[in-house]
Amino acid sequence: MRVLYEAASEEGRDGFVVGDVNELFGKKGNFRVLQFSDTLVQGALDLDDPQRIVFEYPRAIIHLLEHNHSRLERVFQIGHGIGTIARHFPGARFKTAELDKRIVLASERYFESAV
Repeated sequence: MRVLYEAASEEGRDGFVVGDVNELFGKKGNFRVLQFSDTLVQGALDLDDPQRIVFEYPRAIIHLLEHNHSRLERVFQIGHGIGTIARHFPGARFKTAELDKRIVLASERYFESAV
């Protein structure tokens, strides 16, 4: 991993790393990841195809939102991560509860997430 940013653990907050990798879960490619430990990748961006949703759980949430709310306008979400869901709905207004401001700042800087 080529580390781009590292946030040390603080009282009550875990540390995390933002970095670029050439393989993610056995798949070759160019990925940027937000990682909380050696094995816990919280979010991933495909640098060759930034519109692609890499992980299944945000795809499932997006599917549920699209299926149940055809005209999505306002969303409250808990946990920002790399901003995958908000990025998928650019016309909706997102309000996000995130405990660690460093996650939001890293997401804006390294994952082009608009908060």
